[in-house]
Amino acid sequence: METIRWGLVTAIAPVAWGSTYYVTHHFLPADHPLWGAVLRALPAGVLLLLLCRERPRGRWWWRSLVLGTLNMGAFFALVYLAAQLLPTSLASTIMATSPVVMMALAWPLLGQRPRGRAVLGALTGIVGVVLMLASGVDAVNPLGVVVSVAAMAMSAFGHVLTRRWGAGSGVLPVTSWQLVAGGAVLVGPALAVEGAPPPLTGSALLGFAFVSVVATAVAFVAWFTGLRHLDAGTVGLIGLLNPVTGVVLGVLLAGESLGAHQVLGLVLVPAGVLLGQDTRPMSRTANRLRPTREAEPDDAEETDVERQEVAEVMAEPIARELLSSGIPARFAYIGVDGAPRVVPVAFLWDGTRIVVCTVPKAAKVGALRRDPNVSLTIDTEGRFPPRVLLVRGTASVELVDGVPDEYVEASRKLVPADRFEDWEAGVRALYAGMVRITVEPTWAKLLDFETTIPRAVEDLVRAHADQCSGRSA
Repeated sequence: METIRWGLVTAIAPVAWGSTYYVTHHFLPADHPLWGAVLRALPAGVLLLLLCRERPRGRWWWRSLVLGTLNMGAFFALVYLAAQLLPTSLASTIMATSPVVMMALAWPLLGQRPRGRAVLGALTGIVGVVLMLASGVDAVNPLGVVVSVAAMAMSAFGHVLTRRWGAGSGVLPVTSWQLVAGGAVLVGPALAVEGAPPPLTGSALLGFAFVSVVATAVAFVAWFTGLRHLDAGTVGLIGLLNPVTGVVLGVLLAGESLGAHQVLGLVLVPAGVLLGQDTRPMSRTANRLRPTREAEPDDAEETDVERQEVAEVMAEPIARELLSSGIPARFAYIGVDGAPRVVPVAFLWDGTRIVVCTVPKAAKVGALRRDPNVSLTIDTEGRFPPRVLLVRGTASVELVDGVPDEYVEASRKLVPADRFEDWEAGVRALYAGMVRITVEPTWAKLLDFETTIPRAVEDLVRAHADQCSGRSA
């Protein structure tokens, strides 16, 4: 259900993008691709910036410029030009090859190896794209094809790079920064190449309002949100809905011809999208790792109560002591072979979540993408009676650039102070990127063996007491 929900959110983007070809071709002024990109990106970026009210900090200044150029600035200009040079269906189907490029780039940049079903779905979708591309077009402008391919490759790289760099930052601010930067970087070239902005008629204003608000602000927020919750292969496949939208609108609204090959392609593309989705059921361990309550939560009120109970346990003085100690946590998960695993890990408690960092090729990274349910145990060493904090939760996995601050702070609790500076310098020189594992607690229990003990022992003590009292009577 979680995959379906985020998949539907992600689908907003390609459907909206598929409509931009028709709107650009029929409502926006021709021969102004640079101003078209500026008028699309800047209003959308300012709108999102007003909503999030957060400005970039540190390296996000130059990152926003790079991503804004790849994803919005240069990309919008190329797409705008392609829409003027090619029919709606042809331009949108060329862009449909972007998912394949995204999957290829996600492997080295994000450590997301393409799944077999995703590859098969992509191949099916590509066949559909080729069939739609090869049908019903009288004349093809070679420059338009080159421009479309360049736009596709640029955006695929930019989207994967956004996923890599954007971990730990909000989707709304990251999107707004890119849009503002992407629009601003084109103002100078637009003035130099195209002169003053083109005069806008009423229909052009409505067209720009649509592509800026719906096909840009809303669409990119939906797309980048999908990249946060789904792997690049799944998101890329959903992007195949772009040409379907373009072809349907071209036929229904622009009167473009639809041959037999296009009809077959129109069927194969969504079939590829469905075929490539990750439909694996949750592991049986999911039920074992849910909060142990007498009844499962069936509404938002019970869920809120559950969260409050977890928060209360984590706020206990003994729990806070364990969470801030230098004792490694025992991290339990289910391996890709279905067998359980337990490993000691350094961790950081940020007040709401437990954060663990590791190398991208660690075995637990792939396992947690398959089954995100985990358990952690944090206990005392050399103390009697022992104190134990038990936590169960759901893990999210994200590849980040460089060494995350959480990893440094978690290790600070373990590395001796007089060696920490050298250790940190060595780590930052070694790792180009790491994986951040964030665990959202869904159940927690604290045992101090003085006021709280395991339920099975408690039941045994109570039964023994009842037995003794019966004998006395």
